[in-house]
Amino acid sequence: SSLFQALSEADNLKSMHDLIQTKPDEYWSDHYVFNTFAKVVHKNITNDFRNHLLINAFLPLIFVFAKTYGQDHKIDWILKIFGEMKKENNKIIRQWETSGMSVHSALDSQALLFLYSDYCSYKHCLSCRIGHQIMKQSQLK
Repeated sequence: SSLFQALSEADNLKSMHDLIQTKPDEYWSDHYVFNTFAKVVHKNITNDFRNHLLINAFLPLIFVFAKTYGQDHKIDWILKIFGEMKKENNKIIRQWETSGMSVHSALDSQALLFLYSDYCSYKHCLSCRIGHQIMKQSQLK
């Protein structure tokens, strides 16, 4: 079975994390570059990086697959998983929070990243209900 299939069939976030938890080959425990020894360090994929992979690669791919094949129950499940996941922490999300937006989950942060890339970055504030509201409030101050 493929990783994609296993992730698609997982029934919770922990199962998905377990599927992508991996360690590098033993060679890399004492190497940073080929043929050069270094101090032994045991490396693992962090929880934040697994979330990053799920949010930005695996879940969107599973979502598109489910949408293409009319698997509405899977779409609902993916949205539920996004709602359970920790919000992303990056400059754009911090800017939204500074502007007063509440961001609680990966579902919120993904929605705001979409708005940023489709509206804010093109300065289409008046075409966006949130941008329009923010501009209206700033005029009142």
